[in-house]
Amino acid sequence: MAGEGNQVHANHWVIAARPYNSTAAYGTADLVGTKMTFEDVIPEDYGGGSIRSVQILDYSDQMAAVDLILFGDELASNTGAGTTWATGDNAALDIADSDALNIIGAVSTGTGDYHTFSDNAVAVKQVDIPFYIRGRNLYGLLVSRGAPTYGGSTDEIVVSIGVERDAN
Repeated sequence: MAGEGNQVHANHWVIAARPYNSTAAYGTADLVGTKMTFEDVIPEDYGGGSIRSVQILDYSDQMAAVDLILFGDELASNTGAGTTWATGDNAALDIADSDALNIIGAVSTGTGDYHTFSDNAVAVKQVDIPFYIRGRNLYGLLVSRGAPTYGGSTDEIVVSIGVERDAN
């Protein structure tokens, strides 16, 4: 999946991606959508930095508690459908041991972290997760910690990460 786009200011980057979620109800510990690729987090084929923020934009105004699990390497099981780390969207997440070795961090967003508007909501978490990767991309899985139903379409969520790159 291609990333949603990058915004750049000096060594601060914001990278967005969508998990392409189901419109059916999710249960606790279900994978929400598909694997996300946060493209070109660093400009070279290896390097590091710190994830400084995570934003969840929820077009369905579900304000659901979710965990974002971030990986520093491509998931061995790739898409998730019928694999060892998940049976796919809207199924219990089971991360393979080989993929667990590549987890660089997890960010929990609770229902109280959201700011709601008339028909959508946004949550922003400030974090400090250092990372070093042997590629340019980070990967993410979104895990439900409640029972949201994202209606309307399969792209009701946008996840953005704010990254501060190490100086070259």
